[in-house]
Amino acid sequence: MRELLADQETGSFEVWKLDMPSYNCIRSFVERTNVLDRQDIVILGAGITRQSFQLNPSTGHEENGQINYLSIGQLTILYSLS
Repeated sequence: MRELLADQETGSFEVWKLDMPSYNCIRSFVERTNVLDRQDIVILGAGITRQSFQLNPSTGHEENGQINYLSIGQLTILYSLS
């Protein structure tokens, strides 16, 4: 973090935790961005690789597909509409 701020005279950055297996958490995260005065960059990416098939109990979707594709898609669409 110090290295990122070393070249900046003013400004700040924040890192927000996001629970990608939770669609409700993604919606809340995007709503939280609406109160910001300015956003210069957002990184919309995540990835996991489970060695075995595992369903997300809250959505019923397979977790690799949900986190690597469905959640990224939801985050991107909601963020671009906000």
